[in-house]
Amino acid sequence: MRVSRMISTAAAGLVVLVFSVPAITAGVKSLKLNINAQCFNGFALFQIVNKGERLPDSAMFNVYRAVDRTLINSRRLRRAKDKHASFRISKGAHPGEELAIYVEPGWYKRASRFDGGVVCR
Repeated sequence: MRVSRMISTAAAGLVVLVFSVPAITAGVKSLKLNINAQCFNGFALFQIVNKGERLPDSAMFNVYRAVDRTLINSRRLRRAKDKHASFRISKGAHPGEELAIYVEPGWYKRASRFDGGVVCR
């Protein structure tokens, strides 16, 4: 996971982290995503954009409580190039704990590490 840029506006209670998931090739199609993780008034928002080719099969987009890997939200999606997906997590689901996202492609196995994360207080 690599943070491309971080924007923080304390007065507005807004923190934005933009992550780039590098292209990962496994002899098939690669996975190339931009993940934007931000907080606003205690809510966590993950926005994912497919920057590579159309995904050849569906992928699981999973949001976890990072400390114990408890699954908070999950969706099976198939995204075309430049298509967006968003997850909005309410305050009650994460009482000040780090939330993380992991994208699990259906067409190959990749390392099980988080692709992005955010802490909202």
